[in-house]
Amino acid sequence: MFGTKIDEKLRQKLKKPLGILIGGEADIIKEMLKKILQNNQNNLIISVGDEITGYLNKLGEQADISIVDFYINRIKIHENLTDLKFARKFLEAKYTDKVINTVNPAGNITSQAVKAVKRGLTALIKDGRKRVIIVEGEEDLIALPAILLAPLNTLVLYGQPDEGVVAVEVTEEKKREIVEMIDKIYTTNI
Repeated sequence: MFGTKIDEKLRQKLKKPLGILIGGEADIIKEMLKKILQNNQNNLIISVGDEITGYLNKLGEQADISIVDFYINRIKIHENLTDLKFARKFLEAKYTDKVINTVNPAGNITSQAVKAVKRGLTALIKDGRKRVIIVEGEEDLIALPAILLAPLNTLVLYGQPDEGVVAVEVTEEKKREIVEMIDKIYTTNI
């Protein structure tokens, strides 16, 4: 499945939130996110998307892994990490794999993107330093491998276009649900 264009049936299924949808006015989303983050004190956080990543950074809550492409709703909004409000301390930190670049065309989950997520998580777990994955193309579908590869109890946050933010707690059940959804679609197409 990874490394090919995502099947239209799966794309339709993925339009439904994989976790808890936090919607409503910006103030409501902000308050709900603060509560979720307070309850997630010792677990990893992965943000997928520029809007949620920038929002977390503005709150002073940079995700452990941030996955961005500098676009929101397919419109280029940001030019660099500074535009996304990453803290100066992070931007000035000197370690070789702080930023991981990958390619992932729209509607795809490339093996290169999956490897970038794995590399970021492996490095984070090894040294405890935050990572940013910059995607040339589109990052939204990378939430799937992020959930599948993340340690249990990781919180994955991604944007749900025109609705809000989705919060997914990584559990064995959630991983199984995603694998079964993918298997069901791809085995019926054979």
